[in-house]
Amino acid sequence: MKRIHIFAMGGTISYLSNNKNRKRAEDLINEIGELPDHINITYEDLMQKASSDLLIDDVTFLAKAVMCKINEKIDGIVIVQGTDTMEETSFMLELLVDSKVPIVFTGALRHAGLRGSEGNANLFSAIIVASSEVFRNVGCVLVLNDEIHSSLYVKKMHTQRTGAFESQFGPIGYISEGHPRLTMIPRQINIDKTIFSGFFHWKPVPVFLAGMSLGDGGHILDFILQAGYKGMVIDGFGGGHVTNEFALKLPHIINEIPVVMSSRTGNGEVLRNTYRGYPGSEVELIKAGCIYAGIMDSLKARILLCLLVTCDFDRERIIEIFKIIGEP
Repeated sequence: MKRIHIFAMGGTISYLSNNKNRKRAEDLINEIGELPDHINITYEDLMQKASSDLLIDDVTFLAKAVMCKINEKIDGIVIVQGTDTMEETSFMLELLVDSKVPIVFTGALRHAGLRGSEGNANLFSAIIVASSEVFRNVGCVLVLNDEIHSSLYVKKMHTQRTGAFESQFGPIGYISEGHPRLTMIPRQINIDKTIFSGFFHWKPVPVFLAGMSLGDGGHILDFILQAGYKGMVIDGFGGGHVTNEFALKLPHIINEIPVVMSSRTGNGEVLRNTYRGYPGSEVELIKAGCIYAGIMDSLKARILLCLLVTCDFDRERIIEIFKIIGEP
């Protein structure tokens, strides 16, 4: 018998079109139909929030709850939440929770009041994946639209279609006739996750996400430090570039807080040694002290930097961990 525990956190899958009530975990389970005999379900309503309203503290609370259940020798975890921040919450759990137990995130793009609502199918598939021995020691995954994605690479790429999630290296598996298939084993994060144990005891520090756009003069940089931010991630142009005007204001920020460079493309590895000779090029930014995110997009880089700065790692250790996690 496989013991699967479900944490319900809200989101579109729980939304009712009357906008007065929300489906609870019990409602979601009752609607998916009969499960295989070898699966025993337990569940709880952890919170009821739109995922756009989730806080980093909420995800920390979720991580603690997941670890408690894993200590009870549960065989698999399913987390039901909204899709807007699922790529961030799943990545954060990947960093915080060290377990071979399958941890599966799912939700829906269409609520039950819309034609073609897929929430029931997604939840059924997520339970099947969580009960599979094949998905032990694979890390946190997302299961939606009969696709299985690693939390390391997944992004929400569409506002409303049911196939909204994509990964830069493709899904790691799929669902076929109610059976999970693992077609690609994602790399494992090669760090001791206990380095983040202090994060559970301290208040998360604020990390700013600065998006690059045409002609950005870097005026926001005049306020970053006085606003109390303890780190910054730049969603840079192309291979990791900024405007020259933005770049000229960066050294003052870099002297005070760690600054990480990612790419607004959301795909591919940021460059290190291709363009030089102007302030906003990656070579000059590295000389100025920017830390490069590798293949991590800006949302994941911000989560990682928040954990590292909250745990009071020094600059050299931050660079080391970004290299370990960010390089393919």
